[in-house]
Parts: sequence; structure tokens; C-alpha cells
Amino acid sequence: MRDHAPVNFQTSGCAIPLKVMVATKPVDFRKGAIGLAAQVEHELAGKPFWGVAWVFRSKRANRIKLLVWDGSGLVLVSKVLQAGAFHWPGVGDGVMRLSAAQMSALFEGLQWSRMHVPSTPEPIAAQLIRKSEPVVRSAATPRKSDVLGDKRVARQSFLVSVGRLEQDRPRLSIEECHAGDPPVSR
Repeated sequence: MRDHAPVNFQTSGCAIPLKVMVATKPVDFRKGAIGLAAQVEHELAGKPFWGVAWVFRSKRANRIKLLVWDGSGLVLVSKVLQAGAFHWPGVGDGVMRLSAAQMSALFEGLQWSRMHVPSTPEPIAAQLIRKSEPVVRSAATPRKSDVLGDKRVARQSFLVSVGRLEQDRPRLSIEECHAGDPPVSR
């Protein structure tokens, strides 16, 4: 059971950038911010001062270092797990990219490889437009008037489809809507 709040990079002044790169090969943990920045440039062919978060591991995989350029200086965050080890990819030369969500899971000691972006279903409006009116595309560049006409046709098709949905929906009278409401005293 935790008796403390997890680290929030946003409120601690160290926002995790959108791009997180993980060095898959263990590094010498005696290195500080400057040494790790030099390693990023020379061994990993990266740019440590471009707002990318760089993550490093120790040989035993129970320690992690996070190097971030915040616009005014290098920020170096270090974490040691009291028990267990961080979940890492196979040891090898090079880097791999993580999402910010995967980085948060890794930093908490969780199985980050199970984190994935959920698929987003296609909006219903797009499905209705596609079903109601076939779209014909030509290889030629369309004229502006053609594009405006296509937008009008698509809008009309959408409105017709929505109208069909409205017609299919059951209508309730005001009395039916308020049937379960308690009586109002005046």
C-alpha cells in the first residue's frame, strides 16, 4: 500500500515532453547531466537540448535516470526501486521511443510494454456521410467551385441522414416526459 503520492512531472516543474527516448544499453550511473548529455550526442546520435526526454538504466535495472532539457538547463531525475527491477527491453545498442504514458508506467515500475493507445472508432457523422452519398474522386485537381459543391452535397447528405435518425426516434409528449416527476406545489 502506498503512503505517498506518485511523482507528477507536471507539478514538480519537469514536464515530460511528447518524445521520450530510451537508451537500451546500460550506462555508468556515476555520470551526471553533462556526461549523459555527451553520451546522447556522441553514442546515441541524439540531441539532448531539443526538448526530448532521455531515459537511462543501470546494469541491475533497479535504477533509472531521466535527462530533460527544460529550456534553461538540464534536469536530471534519478530513481532507485527499493525492491524489484524496472521492466526494460532487451539489452542492446541503440534507442527506442516511448510514449509519455509508457514513460509514466516505466517510472512507476509497471510493465510499460502493455501500455498502448486505444483505438478510436470512426465518428458516426463520417459513417453516415459515407453511407448516404458515394464520393467520386478524380486524379485531376478539383476547382474551387467543385470543392464548395462537394462540401454542400456532403452537408446536405449529413442533414438528410440526421433527419432520418430524428424520424426513427420515438416522440414523447410533455405529459409522458414528466410522468415520473413529483407534483409541483405552488
